[in-house]
Amino acid sequence: ASPATVSRAGVIFLNESDIGWRPFVTTWVETMGDQKVATTLEQLFDQYVAPTLDHFRREKWKHVTPLMDFAMVQTLCKLLEGLLTKENVPAGSDKEVYEAYFQFAAIWALGGGFNVEKGSDMRKLFSDFWRSEFAKSAIRFPDEGLVFDFYISPVDKRPTHWNDRIDTYKHDVTGKYSDIVVSTLDTTRIGFLAAQLLDLNKPVMLVGGPGTAKTCLLAKLLREMPEEKTTFFNINFNSFTGADSLQPMLEQPLEKKTGSSFGPPGTKKLIYFIDDFNMPAPDKYGTQSAIELARQQVDYGGFYDLKKLTFKSIIKTSFVGAMNPLAGSFYIIDRMQRHFATFAAPPPEADVCRMIYGKIFAGHLERFAPAVADKAEHIVAAAVNLHLLVADTFLPNAIKFHYQWNLRELSNIFQGMCNTLPEVFKEPKLFARLWVHEAMRVYSDRLISVEDQDKFRTELVVKAARELEDFIKPDVLMEEPIIFANFAGGGDEKVYSTIESHERLSSLLTKKLGEYNEVNATMDLVLFQAAMEHVVRISRIIDSPRGNAMLVGVGGSGK
Repeated sequence: ASPATVSRAGVIFLNESDIGWRPFVTTWVETMGDQKVATTLEQLFDQYVAPTLDHFRREKWKHVTPLMDFAMVQTLCKLLEGLLTKENVPAGSDKEVYEAYFQFAAIWALGGGFNVEKGSDMRKLFSDFWRSEFAKSAIRFPDEGLVFDFYISPVDKRPTHWNDRIDTYKHDVTGKYSDIVVSTLDTTRIGFLAAQLLDLNKPVMLVGGPGTAKTCLLAKLLREMPEEKTTFFNINFNSFTGADSLQPMLEQPLEKKTGSSFGPPGTKKLIYFIDDFNMPAPDKYGTQSAIELARQQVDYGGFYDLKKLTFKSIIKTSFVGAMNPLAGSFYIIDRMQRHFATFAAPPPEADVCRMIYGKIFAGHLERFAPAVADKAEHIVAAAVNLHLLVADTFLPNAIKFHYQWNLRELSNIFQGMCNTLPEVFKEPKLFARLWVHEAMRVYSDRLISVEDQDKFRTELVVKAARELEDFIKPDVLMEEPIIFANFAGGGDEKVYSTIESHERLSSLLTKKLGEYNEVNATMDLVLFQAAMEHVVRISRIIDSPRGNAMLVGVGGSGK
C-alpha cells in the first residue's frame, strides 16, 4: 500500500509473539479426546515446549534453516495426532504414557531441524540440554547416544533404540546401482516420521548439504506408499523456475472433478515432490514466484486459471520438499516454510559409510572367489579412509570452488568397483589396483594443480592403502600405468578390465579408430599419451549410468 493509503487507515502490526502459539494449542487439545486428555496435553506443552523455545532464543541456537516457533508447534501437534492412536494410547491410559509419546514428538518437532556440521554438533547440544533440563520427568531416556536415537516402543511404552528397527540389506545383482538404498539409523527414523506426517497430509521437508541422500530417501518413501491410495509427481526447481512455468507442471497430473475443482485421477491422493526448493531466482523485490504459487495452493487450496481468471480449487494433494541450505537463496520465505515439518539431513559419519558401502560391496562380491570376497572389508576401509583424508586436505576456496567432496564421490568409486565380473577379477591384488584407479578418476581428476595431484598420489593414497598391506605391497599397488577400461578385451563385448601398458592401449585405440574411419568420415587423430588417457576417462564416464562429465579449464587447454 502507498503511504497515502496507509495514512488513512488504522494499521495494527502483529508480531509472531503477540498472540503466539498458545491459542492454537488450546483449540487443538480439545479435538484430542475428553477433558482429562486435553488437560494432560496442555500441562505437557507448558512443561516441555515453553522452556525449550525460551532456551533456543536465549542461547541463539539456529536450526538448519530458519523455523518459526509456530511451525514447530504445529509439527508437534501433527506428530501427536499420528502417535496418540487408540492402539498406542488406549482410553484411560496414565499420564506417563502420554508423556512418553509427547517427549518423543517434541524432540523431533523442536530438535529435528538441528544439523551436525564441521565444528558444531547442534544435535548433541540439544540432546544434552534435554537430558539436563527434564532430568526429573517420569520418562528418562537411556544415557548412551543422543535422545534422537530412541523411539517409544508400542509394547512397553519405554524408550527403545532405533537400531532394533533398521531393515537388513539384501543385495540385488540385477538392480540398478542408483536405486540401491541401505537402511541406516537416519533413514529409518526420518522415514518413520515422514510416513506418519504424510498420512495426515502434513507436508515434509528435508534440509541438508549435497550428497546427504535427501532425494534418495524421499523417493524411496514415496515409492513404498500403497499404490492404490497414493501417487506422486516429481518437480525439480532450478534458477529459472517461475510461477508461469510451475503452474502447468502442477496441473499436469490432475484431472477435472466437478465445476472448477481438480484432483488426481480416481480416488488417489497426489504428493508433489519438489527438489531444490530454494533454487528459483528472486526477482528485484526478493520474491520467488514459483514458491509463492505453491504457497497459494497450500494456503488457499488452489490457484487461478490464467485464461478464464477463475479460481481452480485443487483437492487431495500434498507436498514434500528437499533443499540444500548452502545453495540457491539459502532459505525460503517463512510463510511457506511454516507449512512444512522440517527435518535436517545430517551427513553420515565414517562408521555409517563403512557400513553402507561394506554391505553393497560384500553383496557384489558374493559370486567371486573366496580369496577376493574375504578382502572386501579391507578395501572398503581403505576407500572410506581416503575419502575422509581428501575431504580434510583439499578444501574449497575461490579458485578451487569445485573441491566439494560428499557421499556421491564414494558412490562413484563403488559404482566402478561393482562393474566387475568374477571371470576377470580372480585375485584381490587386481581389485586393490582398481580401487586406486577409481580413486584417481573420482578425486585426482578434479584437482587443478600438479602439486595437489602429487600430494594425493604420494601421501593420501599411500596412507589409506595401509589397510591393504597384508595382500599387496605399496610399490605393486602404485605401479604405473594404472588403466582400467571397458574395451580392454578388444572385442565388442564390454568387459571392465585392466590394460597393462600404454602400447597395448595405443594398439586398442588405433584399431577402434580404424574401424570408425571405415564407416564414417575419416578422423585423422594422433593418439599421444595424454589424449589416450582422456579417452579412457571419458569412456568410463559415458559408460556409467547417470554419468555426466564437466570439463573445467582455461580456453585453449584442449577441452
